[in-house]
Amino acid sequence: MAGMNIHEHAEAAERRFGGTPQWQQVTERTAHYTDADWQAFRAEISVTHLKVLAAMRAGVPATDPSVMDLAEEHRGHVSRWQYDCDHETHRELADVYLTDNRMARSYEDMAPGLTQYLHDAMVANYERWLAQSAAAGFWVS
Repeated sequence: MAGMNIHEHAEAAERRFGGTPQWQQVTERTAHYTDADWQAFRAEISVTHLKVLAAMRAGVPATDPSVMDLAEEHRGHVSRWQYDCDHETHRELADVYLTDNRMARSYEDMAPGLTQYLHDAMVANYERWLAQSAAAGFWVS
């Protein structure tokens, strides 16, 4: 993400999430990451961010299925590289993007309004998952 180096991001994340199961999992996963792993991590999320940015600039609503798919791609990235991120956790993360100034700044540095747009896409993706789960007869808490 623009505007924040990986160490600054890690320090901010630890202040906010230290002691949570997600924090424990991310620290265990990333403890052995090589420089190549970190490069792959950044490259993968950058591609997703650029796709979200392109959708926003094209005027595609954050609630459009194609943008929700990008939010799902984002959720997959978090799950692969950081911690197990189910839909509910990803929905909570969406709110963090709006309330954590460092996180918001990293998106706003890419483009004004991107933080809100990504948040809205993540929320829409969560709501889509809820609707699909309900339609399939799954009980969701």
